Amino acid sequence: MFGRVKTCKLYPSELNLRLISTDGQSQFDDFMAKHHRRGALRRIGHELHYVVIDEGEWIALISFSPAALKCAARDQWIGWPQPYRTDRLRLIANNSRFLILPGHHYPNLATRILSACRHRLADDWLEHFSKPLLLETFVDSDFHLGTIYRADNWVYAGDTRGYRRVYGGYSTHPNESVKFVFVKSLHRGARRILCAPKLPDAYLAGVEKMRLAPTDCHSLLEYFESIDDFRSRQGRRHSLACVLALIAAAMLSGARGYKQIWVWCDELSQANRRHFRCRLSKGKRHVPSITVIRNVMLAVKPDELQRRVNDFTARHFGTPREAVAIDGKTLRESGGEDQRQTHVMNVVGHDSGFCHAKKVGTLPVKGYEEEKQSNEIKFFIPALEQMEIAGRTVSSDAMNTQVESANHVVERGGHFHFTVKGNQPKLLEAVQIWHELEVKGKNLKPGFVEPAEKDHGRITQRRIWMTEKLNGHVEFPHVKQVFVVERIVKDPKGKDPDRCEFAYGITSLSAEEATAEEVLCANRNIGLSRLHTMYSTTTMRSMKMPLRSAVDMVPRTWLACGVLH
Repeated sequence: MFGRVKTCKLYPSELNLRLISTDGQSQFDDFMAKHHRRGALRRIGHELHYVVIDEGEWIALISFSPAALKCAARDQWIGWPQPYRTDRLRLIANNSRFLILPGHHYPNLATRILSACRHRLADDWLEHFSKPLLLETFVDSDFHLGTIYRADNWVYAGDTRGYRRVYGGYSTHPNESVKFVFVKSLHRGARRILCAPKLPDAYLAGVEKMRLAPTDCHSLLEYFESIDDFRSRQGRRHSLACVLALIAAAMLSGARGYKQIWVWCDELSQANRRHFRCRLSKGKRHVPSITVIRNVMLAVKPDELQRRVNDFTARHFGTPREAVAIDGKTLRESGGEDQRQTHVMNVVGHDSGFCHAKKVGTLPVKGYEEEKQSNEIKFFIPALEQMEIAGRTVSSDAMNTQVESANHVVERGGHFHFTVKGNQPKLLEAVQIWHELEVKGKNLKPGFVEPAEKDHGRITQRRIWMTEKLNGHVEFPHVKQVFVVERIVKDPKGKDPDRCEFAYGITSLSAEEATAEEVLCANRNIGLSRLHTMYSTTTMRSMKMPLRSAVDMVPRTWLACGVLH
């Protein structure tokens, strides 16, 4: 009758939160029909039903259903365009019913049930359907205020307009009571992921993988044929272009890791193997073994591979015109006899994680920090020269906040978001004075406040203030706005003191070209640092430098080079 059991501490005693199976649906519906104002819910699409039991007695029922097809308040809060909404509604679950049975209205019971469901729903929804990112619910304003959802830190997104679904579409006039719309993120970056051009692999469950046409197979072969075969002639049975094309096609189709790639190749029909020009022997086409696939993936140079894959994706799918972040990483323990360490500057897309370009050089081991501060600009401009930046926004840390960097970006038709620190003392002083006199002194209202998010036991919230008053008064070219970002980190348990951090920055975009919310999102590079590190690490491997974890990172190297973007 019941599914898996999860125990949670709730008042008045230890209660069991159970997932209802098919056998318990009728009893669940009977309780809903008898005690809930709107009655039992009609079965539509994916649904999960839970019951809370105390000492063998049902005391509460709660159900989750597919998200509403259209909800202006929710969609505006997320900020996604219509094509994304259609494809990604499966990542949202709707708390469609919540009933506490008569005689069991104990203090804090409702919020504790919501908390227990929220922590369990991610696994249950993934097991049955896909991985959820967001919860939503609608509260009838004529009967309720949504107090339990507010107490559980759900975000009030707005009100509905009173329209409802009817046969063939929607009602022409509002004939329903207005409902409050509440949302709750199950992931710290839920809105960012839902609005991203490319979903992370973890949220692609249930999505049809890409299918390659025969012309695409031939195109892959053409792009990889220009790569010189680095393998020994002895024992070579499969052409390098064939092996690379098979690996790329397998990963485009969703394969991960050496074994999955080989299984994908092994399941190809003879007709498909002919498209890839696989080795012909005794009238049959043969695919490379898992050992050949692994050895090729280990030995091929990521830089050369990246150029070919970038050309292929740009020709067939277009290059994403997204904002990019540029950052440099120095590879420790990479110094040779000349006592110089490898330094890699990567240009990575904010949304897709696509590595658009990179520049590799060296810096001395001794006096590294001093020379990095004076010479990193030599990596910044050559890295950007490898790509088209017209119409793009380039963000960078304070190390690259240099006059030469700003001039290069703007002269090529791009825009910049630069962080300001002590390497530009006069610029930093001007922004700090405005912050003290205007923001703090006059208690200015922030231009945008990011919703508080809880992650790793901490509650984080960011606010941003922007102004054009300093235009022409700072000694830095092309500045249209300066901004101050406040980051507040709180420990809900009270074990650690609250932290308040301020970051300063400049942008070449005017107030009409970029809102405060857009600038704040553009400067949120969470996760990009790890991508920069991965790209730099794979570059070190391609230069045949010692790296213990290089073998484990090879499949991710292929992903990083743009095969799936």
